[in-house]
Amino acid sequence: MKLPVLETRIDCADIGYPGLVLVAWLNPTVTDDWRPPEVRQPWDTPYYAGLGRMFLRVEIPAEFSDSGKDEVLPLGSPQAAYELEQSNGFDQSILVWGVSRYRKVRDARFKDELGN
Repeated sequence: MKLPVLETRIDCADIGYPGLVLVAWLNPTVTDDWRPPEVRQPWDTPYYAGLGRMFLRVEIPAEFSDSGKDEVLPLGSPQAAYELEQSNGFDQSILVWGVSRYRKVRDARFKDELGN
């Protein structure tokens, strides 16, 4: 089955970063087959696997970027989520807050659909 990827945009203005947007996948394929590899990297954890599945990209406005230009950083993998979280100057609470907002958006979507 090949369903479209449903996305939602989570603007981080509420936590002081207007224009910084986490783009999340609303209907991710959920698998229960995550296993740590024999040789583990720091991102080889269920936490980063979840972030990598949940977030597709982060859109950074020029005022928050090192280059002074708008940037789009792809996520979508545990390693990319880890590297973003560990990058110099990145507020790690953005991803934690983003997970909370993501859950609220998904819950509201399901509640709305069940009400129809």
